[in-house]
Amino acid sequence: MTKTLLDKAYANLSVAGNLFPQIRDERQFDFVGYHIQQGVEDLIKFILEQNGCEYPKSHNIRQLIQLAESHDVDLLIPDYLEDHAEMLTEWEAMSRYDSEFSLDAKRAVQSYTEALTYFSHVAHIFTHETYPEFPKLSQEVLDIVFPPESDLNKNAVNNAKNRD
Repeated sequence: MTKTLLDKAYANLSVAGNLFPQIRDERQFDFVGYHIQQGVEDLIKFILEQNGCEYPKSHNIRQLIQLAESHDVDLLIPDYLEDHAEMLTEWEAMSRYDSEFSLDAKRAVQSYTEALTYFSHVAHIFTHETYPEFPKLSQEVLDIVFPPESDLNKNAVNNAKNRD
């Protein structure tokens, strides 16, 4: 069976989800961010590929979005991910090469939930395949990132429940 970019996106987002419960140190969010970025990049490249567009060997999310726009390709990308394209692009290299870089946990959780929504939407439109469920963020993980009394926690919990 041939592995598609959609399969790679699924794998990267699954790895990100599986890493969340393992985090014991804030610096470990960098690894989560790297896999979220890779998942979003693979989704965009998958859609470009499905629309017959060649794309550069680039990890620059904004550049890929602009390429799609220039070819009138609707990426179906959620506003949050598009609005944070530069941030996601930074995660690809900064998380691996910059020892001073530290990924914000709240942005990691928000980006992860947005990326899962994006994946589900793209998979539904372009394939008839059923992918296994993504790892869910436990309440324990959400409580670490977002104090239980915060509105961010309530939103993250609601987003997680809505995916069920």
